[in-house]
Amino acid sequence: MAVNYAKKFEKATSDLLVAKRKSQAFTNQNYNWTGVNSIVVTTLTDPVIGAYTPSGSNRYGSPTEVEDTEQEWTLSRDRAWTKTIDKKSSADKMMIKKPGKYLAQATKNVLVPSLFWGQA
Repeated sequence: MAVNYAKKFEKATSDLLVAKRKSQAFTNQNYNWTGVNSIVVTTLTDPVIGAYTPSGSNRYGSPTEVEDTEQEWTLSRDRAWTKTIDKKSSADKMMIKKPGKYLAQATKNVLVPSLFWGQA
């Protein structure tokens, strides 16, 4: 039975992340990377389903401790980009340059492909 003890406590456990073109799983605030380039993420293992027995002391099966696995996530690249949106330039383009929309576009088209396919 694997029960791992915390090296640095985080108040979140991990559901397995599925590779998909959504950045929400990677840009949330569940994990604190402040001051480190590596964290250990704990994933609780799923139980094995058994048959219910209508009599006896262990009707639902023998109780066991919830097990977990650990994955160490290490930042392998320190990536960045920089862009500006000048107020006059934006006004001259009829205010079509919106910072939030540009950030969403750059995340979808540049950051996410870089994470999954090593591009950019």
